[in-house]
Amino acid sequence: MAFPYNFPFDFGSGYFVEISWDNSGNFTGSSDDVTSDVKYIAYSRGRDNETGKAITGQCSLVLKNSTGKYSPPNSNSILYDNLLPKRPLKIYYSSSGTNYDLFYGYIEEFIPHPHLDEQDCIITAVDGLDHLSRHDLTTALYKSASIGDVYGYTLNDAGWSSTLRTLDVGQTVIPYWYGANVKARFAQEELDDNEQGFSYVDGTGNFVFENRYHRSNATHQTSQATFSNTMTGIKYSLNTKNVYNIVKVTVTPWALQTESELFRLEEVPLITSSQTITWWGNSSVFVDEWVTPVASTDYTANSASTGLGDNETANITVSVTNFAKAIKLAVTNSASRDVYVTLLKARGTWYDDETTVTVKEEDATSQTAYQKRTYEINGKYITNSTYAQDLAKYSIAKYKDPRGELAVTLVNKNETNWAQILNRRISDRVTVVNSVLGLNKDYFIDHEEHQITDSGKYHTVTWRLVDTTNEDFWCLDFSALASVTTSGQTKLGY
Repeated sequence: MAFPYNFPFDFGSGYFVEISWDNSGNFTGSSDDVTSDVKYIAYSRGRDNETGKAITGQCSLVLKNSTGKYSPPNSNSILYDNLLPKRPLKIYYSSSGTNYDLFYGYIEEFIPHPHLDEQDCIITAVDGLDHLSRHDLTTALYKSASIGDVYGYTLNDAGWSSTLRTLDVGQTVIPYWYGANVKARFAQEELDDNEQGFSYVDGTGNFVFENRYHRSNATHQTSQATFSNTMTGIKYSLNTKNVYNIVKVTVTPWALQTESELFRLEEVPLITSSQTITWWGNSSVFVDEWVTPVASTDYTANSASTGLGDNETANITVSVTNFAKAIKLAVTNSASRDVYVTLLKARGTWYDDETTVTVKEEDATSQTAYQKRTYEINGKYITNSTYAQDLAKYSIAKYKDPRGELAVTLVNKNETNWAQILNRRISDRVTVVNSVLGLNKDYFIDHEEHQITDSGKYHTVTWRLVDTTNEDFWCLDFSALASVTTSGQTKLGY
């Protein structure tokens, strides 16, 4: 990587900040490039802890605002009416025609500061996980789907671009999956638990899903960089906060039930001539197949609300859209007069969860050393006890022993450091050497926090790292399955 710019350098010679003020996402407007006004950048993403989930990526900018350009109430601003939340924002570094995407997200808040001496505006932004955390899923029922495909279904339902996702296939096949009355991000976190995988949004705005073998495959068996007493800060911690020596996994078998009435409209509404009214019928159970509504059996219409007038059933039509726990019923009145819908119901075959069972795996040695510590996995998508037992064994092997947590801070004091700051990503494998700590080990990047200050002269990153030992499993077609000499790879994946 070539670095054509000498220190110090200004924003515009490498770092760029752009905001799509017209909300198109094209970043081609005359005022979309705000780089010359930027004084400070901070952004972060990654996992909150080893067994936790990715937190929503955060970004904060400080912009010069002496003219009130970024003050939403200022009607004299050329951006007036466009200073609104949820405008797309991106940050990148460009060198010799190569872009390094650092953050992509959406404005959350404008905070102009009307000081007498100096006027700034703070703009905060969040990445796409925020949208997924607010979107309610309503999907069809999917059967025997790979977990990677299921992530795709959640993204599709949320309207996430098909070009902004990088999804591993996944090692788990889910017998039955649907999304209903739950946020998309919560459903994805349940999938993370059942797969023991990890999902997050990267600097390009891609939704990334890594299956449980991701860090054990060949790509992640080679360290991408070595930091040998070159970091400006280092913090090491060995603790038991992520030690678990009892793992419980629930198993949820589902039994297909015979056809039943699953929804009935409890009112007698009036539909005027040529009018269409849509109802959503909600089911308390998840449905295998909805029966197409049949005239006179599932719906009737009459000129009188009592049903004692003229039968108008032949003059109404019902169009349906099926979902796993709902049916959308669009009723159209083609009669020349107003009619009443005197019956509207829906039938279908459905699944009932039988008595759930729990499988458990324990490690007595770890319990003696670190006391009993329990980790529970909700097997909402696990219907097989053998699979659940394998998952419990895998999790025990991964979490029964403490492993060191490390945070290192790096500053762009030279081109070598600068290249690493721009190139390293979540899940990259790096080697850290520190003679004072007696440390020489490989780690995975789990979390990153960046600050770009002093008009772009300094770029500082703090990586939170996790020991690779408990990620290096023997996995079929991955890593060093046939090699017993590979450090750490003495645990069998599943």
